Amino acid sequence: MRPAALTTTALLLLLAVPIAAQNTVTTGPKSPRPAADSALAAPAPIPLADIPNRAQTVEFRLDEIRQVIPRDRAVAQVAKAYAAAQDTIQELMTLQSRPGQARTTKRSLTDIHNEWLRRIDQVKGWQSTVSNRTNALSNIQAELATRRSTWRLTQAAAVRDGAPSDILELTAGVIRNTAGVEDTVSQRLRTVLQLQSQLSRTLTTLQQSAEQVNEQLASIRRDLLRFDAPPLWKGLGTRPGAPGVVTTAREGLSRTRDEVNYFLEVYRLPVYFHLASTVGILFAIVWFRRKLEPHTAEQPAASARRVLDRPVAGALLISALGVLFLYTRAPLAAYDLALLVTIPAVLRLLPSFLPANLLRPAIAGSLLFAVQRIGGMLLSGSMYQRPGNLAIGLLAGGALLWLLRRGGELERLGATGYARALQASARLAATVFLIGVIANILGNASLALVLINGMLASSYLLLVVVAAVRIINGLLVVAIRSEAVSASRYVAQRKDALVRTGVGFVHLAAAIGWLAITLLVFDLLAPAEALVRRVLSASLVVGELHLSLGAALTFVTTLWVSYLVSRTASDVLESDVLSRVDMPRGLPNVIGRLTRYTLIGLGFIFALAAIGLQLTQLTLIGGALGVGVGFGLQNIVANFVSGLTLAFERPIREGDLIEVQQLQGEVKHIGFRASVIRSFEGAEVIVPNSALTANNVTNWTLSDPHRRLAIDVGVAYGSDPDRVLELLRLLPSQHASILKEPAPQALFTGFGDSALNFEVRFWITDAAHTPSIRSEVTTAINNALTAAGIEIPFPQRDLHLRSVDGPAAAQLRGAPSSKETT
Repeated sequence: MRPAALTTTALLLLLAVPIAAQNTVTTGPKSPRPAADSALAAPAPIPLADIPNRAQTVEFRLDEIRQVIPRDRAVAQVAKAYAAAQDTIQELMTLQSRPGQARTTKRSLTDIHNEWLRRIDQVKGWQSTVSNRTNALSNIQAELATRRSTWRLTQAAAVRDGAPSDILELTAGVIRNTAGVEDTVSQRLRTVLQLQSQLSRTLTTLQQSAEQVNEQLASIRRDLLRFDAPPLWKGLGTRPGAPGVVTTAREGLSRTRDEVNYFLEVYRLPVYFHLASTVGILFAIVWFRRKLEPHTAEQPAASARRVLDRPVAGALLISALGVLFLYTRAPLAAYDLALLVTIPAVLRLLPSFLPANLLRPAIAGSLLFAVQRIGGMLLSGSMYQRPGNLAIGLLAGGALLWLLRRGGELERLGATGYARALQASARLAATVFLIGVIANILGNASLALVLINGMLASSYLLLVVVAAVRIINGLLVVAIRSEAVSASRYVAQRKDALVRTGVGFVHLAAAIGWLAITLLVFDLLAPAEALVRRVLSASLVVGELHLSLGAALTFVTTLWVSYLVSRTASDVLESDVLSRVDMPRGLPNVIGRLTRYTLIGLGFIFALAAIGLQLTQLTLIGGALGVGVGFGLQNIVANFVSGLTLAFERPIREGDLIEVQQLQGEVKHIGFRASVIRSFEGAEVIVPNSALTANNVTNWTLSDPHRRLAIDVGVAYGSDPDRVLELLRLLPSQHASILKEPAPQALFTGFGDSALNFEVRFWITDAAHTPSIRSEVTTAINNALTAAGIEIPFPQRDLHLRSVDGPAAAQLRGAPSSKETT
């Protein structure tokens, strides 16, 4: 019996056939259904007078169908690719189900499972192409059958009515031609249906095979806690006549080469584009590195600058990581080689983001990971894998315990949050490594393999993710702060916020990606997905209402995303589009708000659709909401409707100077519920919108920013009125903010108790500067009247005395009183 590794080699070699044509088969556009000359109704005889014209139309239609029928290039390509793949699929199934074969390893089963999934996707694509063609031919066949029935009824009616022979011959010709085309379509449809049936059977078989492999993988996961090897003190289970380590490594190298060749054959074009993109990434990093220099004062840019100083390593790292995400059905050897390619790049980038005392441990861990990956490719499933795994676990666990010793490198990091998290992670990793070593010694080799390999891969991938995040942060800072992007007013006004948001999003995505890969290497991704599905499917049933946790999260997430999209779209619309268009003041803000609320409303509808809630199911909610509106939400609804009125009628705009209910100030914001008015004293007053629509509002700047001012002036009796009028008429015209047209006016308004009363009237250009202009003009009037010798009198009153006693009268006359003379 050959070992499991050789069985896997045979399985994968059967797949390594020239199947580039299978994977490059294009599904092609859907075969268009030729347009009919008229809508086909139920068969009915054609009037005798319309037969010649209708016959000509039908002939044109038949010619169109004859041209459409041969358009089966995509179907022919599918049939050819399907025939080429059949032998390989059948042989792979035969080998997989052969009784008595050696148990395959988890690695080989994963490769086979990925191949089945790739084949399933391929067959589904072929099935879609053939199904589109089947639908098109079925529609044509139904159309021809209807036409044939119509013309047979027409022929019978023509014979019954004694139609001329030419009409009868024309009718018979149409029936013959229609029947001929119908036979051709039926024959072609049978061929396509046969291919579609074959694809359906093959898809079912592939899905069953994938399910079988998936069950084997699940069985391996379930058996992780079972002892599958003798304890270490009883030996490593060496079999007599087993190949040596060199022979095993040579076979593993051959298997890896076959897997890589198969990968390159299947993904030939994507690999070419991937290699070309690597060169593009290199030039982009070099360009960004130069642009990053002015922004190194920022922390993301400062950290990224040190990483971008090594552009080749950065480009190699990003390109290699792309293999893990772009080729989801590739053999595991392709992923292993991609990770090995990242090791020199990571070693080159380590000094740019790690403390000096952690460089050597990180380098040692990276090299140990390289050894583990190479051993996994060359010795997978062999008896040499267990001792190698034991040695790696001992080295990794011992190294971590050495770093965690009192006074060691990790303790010297200090007591910061970063240091404590790193120390806790190191303790956890050391514990996992030691558990793996113990499991290996006791005889649970599969559990030891999962724990040691998974922890080593997770630790190394953390270094890779940190390096990639530093590179992406630098690219992000340069992109947002570049001159090209800063041409957008939206970006220019929010650079710092966009940088913080972008960096946070990158960190979140990196954390989620690292967690997913960690679960994958520990073989916990599938159980975690199943657990998440069970948790999300937990539902609460109240009558006919079924509400699951997944539906609630979907609803909330959809609303949140719609809110973010609406806010961003409205801000971009206001900042970069409407602000560049000549529009009335305040209208861009109104359009932006309407856009935001419209998108939020659409998001709410999409959120309801996402959870499968029909609008007809909202009857109860709508009734309760109606009662709430009727009793408790009257003010809110009134203010909302008033906000809509203000938005569409626009009697008040942002920036207007208004006066409402003894409140004077500038309108700063108009919302759909309330508006903000900044008073001249600096207070921001929140005014309900209903107060702006239900009360009298004085808007000083609605259609015209000009405002007329009037200043009262009083001069002493005896002054020359003409001279005063001349002075008052000339002074306002000398001020820059006072309009020349209409011209300032000076009026003699009457006789006061103490003065001659005058009034100066003039128009100013900006009502917002009313107080300062009034003060300046009043000061100029005072100075001019003083310079002209015109007195501005104090208030005067005449006092008439009817009776005065003796002492008071004497004092008023200046004579001494009687008391003083005695």
